[in-house]
This record gives sequence, structure tokens and C-alpha cells, in this order.
Amino acid sequence: MTHTTRKPSKIVARPIPAGGDIVMELPLLGGHIGSHPDLILIWNDMAEPPAAIDIVLHLHGYSDAGPAMNLATEKLRLSGLDFGDPDRPPGSTAMRNRPTLCILPRGNFFGGRSEHGYDFPALQRAGSCAELVRFAILRFAQRFGLRAPAIGRRILTAHSGGGAAMMPVASDFQPHELHVYDALYSEAPLLLQWAERAITDDAKAIHTLHHAPVAPYMAQIGRALRVFYIADTGTEAVSLSVAGAVRDALTKAGSIGSILAPWFRVEAVRIEHNIMPRQLGWRMLADVASAVL
Repeated sequence: MTHTTRKPSKIVARPIPAGGDIVMELPLLGGHIGSHPDLILIWNDMAEPPAAIDIVLHLHGYSDAGPAMNLATEKLRLSGLDFGDPDRPPGSTAMRNRPTLCILPRGNFFGGRSEHGYDFPALQRAGSCAELVRFAILRFAQRFGLRAPAIGRRILTAHSGGGAAMMPVASDFQPHELHVYDALYSEAPLLLQWAERAITDDAKAIHTLHHAPVAPYMAQIGRALRVFYIADTGTEAVSLSVAGAVRDALTKAGSIGSILAPWFRVEAVRIEHNIMPRQLGWRMLADVASAVL
């Protein structure tokens, strides 16, 4: 009798289709005043279940709807949490290809003088961002029956009034990248320190590469700061102070400063305030060092 040895069939990992999830009520944000839903998650197409996934956390701005603001119908489409140009057919523009999970939490309505104000007190407590990210990753993993992936790069984006919470949130979130959309209305010493330290650390690391390609390091480990503002408005003064700090830090980095410059920019743009993240967000997620002017 002849025996044949059958090779085990190859297990093919199934792809993860792009999609999203709406969380109506999240205890972590239970103290925030406003209307449900509390949280929206979005992810891109993945060829296979990811071992690690990048996290993008967006802090939205004020709302003319006040406490009736709906995260899904108002803020999501303006958030910039897009993996390609949302106004063009999918695949017709640059795309973000790294496995990525975007997190859009609802802020807290406080009103203020404008009667439209939102802030993020629940996310400024120590450990709160880590809790939010854990929840988001587990929710994503459970949806597809996966083991929870590790965290890759962390990207923090803020628009308009969301900028006030950006650096308090960053202290817990520990972002690799900051994308700031017309959001610097008040002095930002912690942002200046973050930029200076990021440039200094990246310059030292690149110096040790000894002329090896820089892009792989920046994609995996490097930092980035992109600040966009509208000239002659309330965000110009602080944006220019950040620009000065970035320029000084790049100059101190010597010849490596010019290499890092595409990843650290402060730019005035002629884009209407409310749609700035929608027009620029997908570009930054596709390539944070890309030119937009």
C-alpha cells in the first residue's frame, strides 16, 4: 500500500474591510454634557489582521448646535479622519495604507461666551487616553474576532477649540505626530517644548544613521508637527510663535534640520476654517511630510 503525505492546507488570513462603528454611550465620557453618540471609530482596508495598528485621535471644535451637536452627522464629515480625499472617488488620490484606527470622541458642552463651546475634561485625567485607546482597539478586535493588535504610531489631531485640550491630552496619549488645524488661540508653551524636544531627538537619531535613508526611520519612530492657520485671525500670533520655535530648533540641528523640515511645518493656508481638517486631514494621514501649498 502506498501512503502519501498530505501537506497541511495553508491558512489564508482574511482581509479587514474598511468600516466604522458608532458607540452610543461610553462610561469614560459619561460626564461630558451633550447628545449621543459618544464615540465613533473608523478603520481603513487591511490586507490581513494587523499585528500592530496606528491610532489617530481627533479633538473636535465648537458647534453652532450647542448641546444638540451630533458627532455622527456634524463632526465626522469635517474631522479629517479620511484615508483618501473624501471628495473624490476612492483610490484616485494618495491614500493611507498603514493599518489605522481613528477615534472621534464627543467633547463636553460648556457653552462659554460663544454659547457653542466644547472641551474634553474626561480625556485630561491621567490614564484616560490609555483607557480610551484600549477600549477602541478591543472593540475593533472583537468585531472581527481578532487578538487585539499592538499600538503602532499615535497621531493626535485638533481643530479649532479642540486645540485647547491638545497638549493636556498629549501628555497621556504620547503622540508621534500632531496635526493642528487652525486651533492655536492661546499661548502653547507645552507645544513649543514638544516641538523642540521632538526635533532634537530625531536629529540625534538621524545622525546615527550615517547616511542611511531617513524616511523609514521617520515612518516608524520619528515625530512630526504640522500646524495650519489662517492669517490675520485669532490663531496667527500663537502659530507664528510655534513657527519661530520650530525654525530655531531646525537651525540648531544643523544640516539635519533641513532633512527634518518637511515633517515640522507651520503654514498659513487659504482654506475656510470649518472645512480645513476635511481638506487637509487626508493628505496628512497619507503622508505627513507632504506639501499642501
